[in-house]
Amino acid sequence: MKKQIHFHNSLVAMLCIATLFGSGSIILAQNQGWVWQNPLPQGFTIFALHAIDANTAVAVGQRGTVLKTNDGGTTWDFEHEISGEPGSFNALAFADANTGIAVGPGEHVYKTTDGGTTWTMFTVAPPGVVSSLNDITLVDSQTGWAVGFGGIIYKTENGGVDWSEQTSTVTAHLNGVDFWDANTGCAVGRSGTIVTTADGGATWTSQTSGTGELLFSVQFLSAATAIAVGNRGIVLKSTDGGATWVQKTSGTSQLLQKVFFFDDQIGWAVGFGDDGIILKTTDAGESWSEQAVPFTGPEDRWFYDVRFVDPMNGWIVGSAGSILRTTDGGATWLAQSQGAIVTLLDIDFVTDNKGWIAGEQGVILHTEDGINWAQQNTGTTQWLMSVDFIDENTGWAAGFNGLIIRTADGGDTWVDQSPGTFWQFNSIRFASDSTGWAIGAQGTVYRTTNAGSQWNAQSGLPVRTLNDIHVFDPNTAIIVGAKGLMYKTSDGGASWVPLTSGTSNDLFDIAFVDDNLGWVAGAKGTLLKTTDGGTNWTPYDLGMNYRFSTISGLSFSDANNGWAAGHDGEVLRTTDGGATWTVEPLGIHIDVGVTYAVDASRVYALGGTAGALLMRNSSLTSVDEMTNEQVPGEFALHQNYPNPFNPSTTISYFMAKAGKVELKIYNISGQLVRRLFSGQKLAGAYTITWDGRDDVGRLLSSGQYFYRLQVGEAVQTRRMLFVK
Repeated sequence: MKKQIHFHNSLVAMLCIATLFGSGSIILAQNQGWVWQNPLPQGFTIFALHAIDANTAVAVGQRGTVLKTNDGGTTWDFEHEISGEPGSFNALAFADANTGIAVGPGEHVYKTTDGGTTWTMFTVAPPGVVSSLNDITLVDSQTGWAVGFGGIIYKTENGGVDWSEQTSTVTAHLNGVDFWDANTGCAVGRSGTIVTTADGGATWTSQTSGTGELLFSVQFLSAATAIAVGNRGIVLKSTDGGATWVQKTSGTSQLLQKVFFFDDQIGWAVGFGDDGIILKTTDAGESWSEQAVPFTGPEDRWFYDVRFVDPMNGWIVGSAGSILRTTDGGATWLAQSQGAIVTLLDIDFVTDNKGWIAGEQGVILHTEDGINWAQQNTGTTQWLMSVDFIDENTGWAAGFNGLIIRTADGGDTWVDQSPGTFWQFNSIRFASDSTGWAIGAQGTVYRTTNAGSQWNAQSGLPVRTLNDIHVFDPNTAIIVGAKGLMYKTSDGGASWVPLTSGTSNDLFDIAFVDDNLGWVAGAKGTLLKTTDGGTNWTPYDLGMNYRFSTISGLSFSDANNGWAAGHDGEVLRTTDGGATWTVEPLGIHIDVGVTYAVDASRVYALGGTAGALLMRNSSLTSVDEMTNEQVPGEFALHQNYPNPFNPSTTISYFMAKAGKVELKIYNISGQLVRRLFSGQKLAGAYTITWDGRDDVGRLLSSGQYFYRLQVGEAVQTRRMLFVK
């Protein structure tokens, strides 16, 4: 039932899901019951952020994503594809705590007047005129400028409702813009391009930067002083309103994406590096010192924006949902995002809740409860394409350069059992605690009968890529691969007999629920079914929409219920054994690479280079149902304190009049874990303590939880973080 991502012309792109903001206080509501499990709080790149105060910040990014925190970043609520926008928001500017505008692809801008809770779309120019807006600045709630590709500059004087094009005098892409006041402004861009204005943009003058490097960001420190940053660590400073520029030493050759100054002396610049780069200046950009980044790991981090509300409190945002927070001016940065952001390739469960995921750079993730995932140390940086466990302790993983590793303690430690080949293994499957196969590139097949201590090469298959194997018992297995390849052995691999698949399309995944009933998925919409153990295969037509699409990630929980990865962000589901399939949209137009069905109600989806992992559990109360249906003036639910908490936290609420009250705790999947109170309450203020335990007294795992207060028919919900 386990399946893995397969690579064709390019890496499978990131998977994502749609979420909704609830009314009243903002609460996460995952689309179609799908919830993010890695990375957290979500996995799309964040390109821009605005910090309103030490507790409140709004961020925007890839796939029309908007995030907001009201508790200093402990929890972030988010929405993907606001107003149906599938593109990326490149920049964000606020005029005050409520009024902000986000810009990005095409001719549209999005405005909020309630601090980022709701957004309204406006049009800058007719369709096709603007390909991308890269930055925006506001000097007040009515006046602002946006810049973008082809040297375009647009100005609004009525809060973003209408925009007029200004003549920039350049055709190079403009990446950054800033205004000191309604008259004094500067824009920077490609090939060292700098243009300035002293009359609100009525006229723009091209200036000499002294560099041919890409410039990405500019900010005024005063009417005369400005700093610009860009590629190869370039830092430029002007002290005459942008007329002349002098290069300063940044101390890095890394790309600097954004510069931000809190006052005329203290500023930060962030950009791209192995773990991201953070620079700080305390002398108006004359000198810069590098600050420590809290991330260490195989993945690269790119930081796109930095914002401070005072000299101590600030945020940084970046690739794969990265969020950093400081309360000491950047002396220390703490990650508010978590999880592996490498490509996840295969998944396996041995119980309903205990499972493992294998991925890029030797990453193995493990869960004890099916919800919270922790990374295990494998001792390798090789890509692990496949993982297989036979019980809670014993498992194997295989991947690049013929690597096979084994654990006997649930993944706490791993030992190398590689057989000596350099060909990539795509799939490893065991029939018992001693007998298993590993298969891969160039017809590579290896078998062990002593738990991997020794692997023996087997022959008899064509020299083609072998993609997946299903093992029935120690003697019987079926392999599928390139160009419709399908072989079966009934004698432990001593001989392999070709089966007739009826297709010349590449076959990627195979799934059986018993010795006879199975399915195979592949390229160009290929979907096959057998009821006799693979002797005969019946093709199924998924329709014209899938004639040129790869079907992968095939997984069945029983004879009727199955899932497969489709295209354009679709998961395909069948409830009749594959006779018919329905589309289960995830809300984002990106391919999914893997599905894994624990049972008929719970399924996992993997995909992409950002470590995207999502789960849907239709048997549990969905998080949708916990949104704030009404928030009456007669009662209020307050944020718990402390938050995050360990070992306990206090929840307080107020009732203006008597009524029936229910206060419950749910986990991130929407499963009810604790009933804190149910009964009548008189008017007044109340507090109740939760000790992190469920209804039977078991201490719950670390992670995000929802607490939900219902008074009559009205509901209010908030989130909290339990950290052990």
